[in-house]
Amino acid sequence: MDEDLTHRRSFSFGRWFLSAVLAFGLFLLVLGLVGPKLARLALERAVSSSLRGNCTVGEFSFALAPFRLFLRDLQVKMDDGSTLSVTGLNATGRVSKGTLVLEAFNLGRVSLHLKGVPSLPPPSALGGTALALTKVFLFKRVRILKGEFEGGEVTTPELKLALGRFQVVGQNSTLVLGSVYADLTQPEVSLQLPLSLSLPSSISLDGDVAVGFEVDGMRAKSSSINAGAKAKGELRFERWALRKAEASVWLERFRRGKRVFPSMELSAKASFLKGRASIEPFTFFLPSGNLTGKTVVEFKPRLRVGAALCSSFGGVRLDGIKANATALDDGFAFALWGENTGLFSFLDSFTAVSVEGKDRFSVVGRATGKGVEFNSTLEGKGLRFQSRDGEDAGEGIEGIIKIKGRLLPSLSRLHLEAIGKIPRGELLFGNIYLDLSETPLSLAC
Repeated sequence: MDEDLTHRRSFSFGRWFLSAVLAFGLFLLVLGLVGPKLARLALERAVSSSLRGNCTVGEFSFALAPFRLFLRDLQVKMDDGSTLSVTGLNATGRVSKGTLVLEAFNLGRVSLHLKGVPSLPPPSALGGTALALTKVFLFKRVRILKGEFEGGEVTTPELKLALGRFQVVGQNSTLVLGSVYADLTQPEVSLQLPLSLSLPSSISLDGDVAVGFEVDGMRAKSSSINAGAKAKGELRFERWALRKAEASVWLERFRRGKRVFPSMELSAKASFLKGRASIEPFTFFLPSGNLTGKTVVEFKPRLRVGAALCSSFGGVRLDGIKANATALDDGFAFALWGENTGLFSFLDSFTAVSVEGKDRFSVVGRATGKGVEFNSTLEGKGLRFQSRDGEDAGEGIEGIIKIKGRLLPSLSRLHLEAIGKIPRGELLFGNIYLDLSETPLSLAC
């Protein structure tokens, strides 16, 4: 055991020492104190390590005063068969008062072909040390005055994405992406996306940055979907982790087969922190009504989604509806509940009877490979109703209904058991009058 512990310590020390040497070498590379050949070898080694593969660079040169970076023909073949190629990179600028000002930045065509989901190693001591040395002795911020990207392509087993040329111009930069074309092979969908992004004048190496975006005239088309949309919002990053996002989306047209869906609009604000995402508030608009609320998504230790909703359709409002779902080993558990939501008044839109009163409801269950099981309860107090012609009416009604159900996986069979009781209230149906306190109603099926 002692020999094994000694071996592990020596291995850890050796790996740390190698990382420190490579980091110092990269820092010397930034200072421009190594020759072109050694600089190219250091770059190849760093990229190979970070992407778990083999990297080759056709030509590479670097200088600090004035700043100049030139790269040609970068090729990476990863261990899983994925490939990355960059035709070229050329940047010129200057370092002034802790800021790297890129007066011209040109990135050539980029091609990325993935065989599956990439498995990248965690941040290494090498990269962290090199970044720390750069921030202490050279610059902490990067400012792009003018930049251009010649486009490229990204392919996976399910996606083909072609990127058009875009440019970055100005002190407070605006990035305009000429076109994005995506071909989703399963199912087959084509997508064209003109996009513009407003960037800050500079980006901190610590990663505190806000990016505004606007999508105008997005089009998606397939055999079953023909849609168009506009989007506008902001993304905020802190230390290169997405912390906040704001977006508004307008869906102009959505068609599935012969059925045409009306225009929609969604606005939302989201925040992300330590395995927890919250969207508050969000509003989903339709011509006949809207849905507003807030939602929380937690990723640890299990995926959990919770929401508080309010809706308004056809002039009738439902308030205070809450829902959540939690992942299980073989499916998920769910719950839906609310109190004094206006559920009974919502029935006005679907029946010829006007209903008012207090309500309380709950639905709990779980969905697994064996089907969906649920238990639901609906309670009403102080209910009153009246038909449109005034012949049927009710006053002071109290009742409870419990329903237990099971839906089989094939969706071909639904089992329901229901029991109910209405112990109080007065009912009038034409010439028939009932006092439920004397003759309570019961339901069982």
